[in-house]
Amino acid sequence: MHHKDLNLEALVRRQARLLELQDSLRAQGVQNARFITISREVGCAGIRLGLGLQEAFNEGQPESAQWAVYDRKVFEAMEGDPELTRRLFEDAMHERPQIEAYLYTTFGVRPEDLFLFRRWSMAIRRLAEAGNCILVGRGAHLVTRDLPGALHLRVVAPFDWRVRQVQESHHLDPTLAHALTRRRDKERRQYLEHYFDRTDLDLSDSDLVLNNARVSLEEMITLLLSLCRSRGLLAD
Repeated sequence: MHHKDLNLEALVRRQARLLELQDSLRAQGVQNARFITISREVGCAGIRLGLGLQEAFNEGQPESAQWAVYDRKVFEAMEGDPELTRRLFEDAMHERPQIEAYLYTTFGVRPEDLFLFRRWSMAIRRLAEAGNCILVGRGAHLVTRDLPGALHLRVVAPFDWRVRQVQESHHLDPTLAHALTRRRDKERRQYLEHYFDRTDLDLSDSDLVLNNARVSLEEMITLLLSLCRSRGLLAD
C-alpha cells in the first residue's frame, strides 16, 4: 500500500479524531504513551509497514484503542487543516522551551535557525506523548529517544535489492534507479548528520533491525504483532 492508494483528506480527518480522543483520555488520567518509530533505508518498507501494522493493531479494537500512522506526506496534509494544525502544533508551544532545550542539549541544534525542523520535532513528540501512533521517518526515533513506551524499528536491505525496489516502484531503468537510490541515501545521511550528528550506521539507536530482503512485509507484521503484545504496547 502506498500514499497513492490513500485518501489523504479522509486520513487526516481520522487522525484528527484519534488525536482528539487521545487528548481526552490523557486529560482523564488514562496514559496511552505507547508508540512505534520506523526508520528505513531507501527502497525498504516504511509507510507500507506502518499502514500494515495500523491495520493489524486496530482489528477488533474500540476507537479508544486505535492506532494512527504519521509520515512526511501525512504531516504536510495535516497542516492544511486549521483545527488539526492548532491541536498538533500550536498546543505544543507551551512546551517549546523544554523541547528546544532538549534539541539543543542533545543534538546541538539551535532551533531559532531551524523553524521547520523544530516544528516537526514538536509535532512528533506531541504525537508520541499522546500515544498509539506509528511515526515513520524524519528522525522520529532520535527526537523521541528519551520518551518511555517506545519500540524503535529500523528496516534495511542490501543496496542492489533496494535499487530493484526503487526501479519497480518508480518504473525507472536500472541506471536511473541506481542513481536515485544513491542520491536519496546521501540526502538521508546528510539529514541525520546535520540535525542529529548521527549516521545510518548507528543501529544501536534501534530496538530491532529487520532485513527487508530476507523478511517479507507480511512476516514483519506477524513478528511485530507478537513483539508488541509481549512488550505491552497493545491493549488486551
